[in-house]
Amino acid sequence: MGKDKKVHTVVLLPWLKLGTDLEMGKYLFLRWPRKDNKFGEFTESLNSICGMYKYLDGDVESPQTIMIDKSRDLFERVEEQDRQAFQEAVTLLTTALIGENEFFRSLGNYVNSSLTELHYQNFSIGEDWVAFTSYKRDGYTSDMGYTFDEITVSTPPGCRMRGGCGKVEKAWLGALGKTIEKSTPLDRLVIEASDLFRQANTDSPSVLQITEVVMLANAFDRLFPSAKDRYQLSKAISKELKNWVNIRVEDSKRLAARQIVSSQLGPKYSGGWDIVQFWILELYVLRNSYVHGGDVTQLKWGWIPHEHLLMGAYVFPLLLKVIMSKEGRYELSEEDKYKLLAIDNLLDLNEFYDQKGRKSLWLETLSKIRFDACFEG
Repeated sequence: MGKDKKVHTVVLLPWLKLGTDLEMGKYLFLRWPRKDNKFGEFTESLNSICGMYKYLDGDVESPQTIMIDKSRDLFERVEEQDRQAFQEAVTLLTTALIGENEFFRSLGNYVNSSLTELHYQNFSIGEDWVAFTSYKRDGYTSDMGYTFDEITVSTPPGCRMRGGCGKVEKAWLGALGKTIEKSTPLDRLVIEASDLFRQANTDSPSVLQITEVVMLANAFDRLFPSAKDRYQLSKAISKELKNWVNIRVEDSKRLAARQIVSSQLGPKYSGGWDIVQFWILELYVLRNSYVHGGDVTQLKWGWIPHEHLLMGAYVFPLLLKVIMSKEGRYELSEEDKYKLLAIDNLLDLNEFYDQKGRKSLWLETLSKIRFDACFEG
């Protein structure tokens, strides 16, 4: 880049396909390309940069998402020490987007954290040279000396999926946007727990399922710092969701089918647990087995690891909403309420998808809960 040229930075989420522009606190997430002239003199440079990101077949990846900090000048240079703030905001956005996922649909909303990977690209207007900066444990290194038309960044295979995010609740984004301000201890907990949740939802073949289970359990754990062990944690989560859960361990069809008996719940089990409390407790038994080298094959499990990950992806964003609503920072929507009512019914399904009947019991359960909630309302 020329020495006399001003350096700018575009913050890009090249694999994230939004249905519309989004606003979360001081951050905007804007679809690219655009029909308006919002970026004016920067448009040609953005065309060159975004044109580097392509499908595996060589076509340009589109649409993409450009992230803007409203408190900064448009495309103001982002220094290394500023990047953490951008990542925290993307972490919260990722939690919100995963909360909109429609599982067991070939088409529909679906986002994982691989799709919200951040890229920073410095540029100067009128220059066609490009450089990449990589982070190392001992600092940063740069790879430079290329022109835009020499560089192709292909979509990772794990990001090649139908879907994207066609919807997200504005009120929820607004609540998360205030969290970025870090004005209360809860804000820090939400951001840190969401980052662990983000790491548990990569869908990446390069990340072990064991790692994602550990990160998922840690995400729930981070929200309740006063919980001293898995019993206190499972009790705390059950308490937060008590208004939405009706199925008890003793009445669970899934646990009965897997011959889960009270003696397996540990010495602190006193009866009367709901299925959510047992599920969280089992998630922590599984996490501890992985971390401390236990033999998971020696225990009976109510849910296998990938089922824990699926339920965690469903429950965690809802739990955050319940916690924020109790603090008066968010009002549960009707959609939230029916999803909350479905938690224990989903946990108690003997299987989420009937392979023989080729039908989704998960979707059938959600549809029934929604219908019943509407009818009762």
